[in-house]
Amino acid sequence: MGGCPKCGFGHYGARYVYGSKAYQYARSQKPWFDKRMSAYENQLLAEIAKTNQVAKQQRGTSLF
Repeated sequence: MGGCPKCGFGHYGARYVYGSKAYQYARSQKPWFDKRMSAYENQLLAEIAKTNQVAKQQRGTSLF
């Protein structure tokens, strides 16, 4: 394993381009896919909660 954790390329210039913390990224951050899926899950759960809240309000005010 080697190279820049951000771009996956060789070592040369990674510290210059991304700063001294470029090599700590892989150890200190969650993988990209996990973060992306977590954000998507939160978005879906918020949408479901909003839809359920609207449906409850509509059922409560209907005559049937």
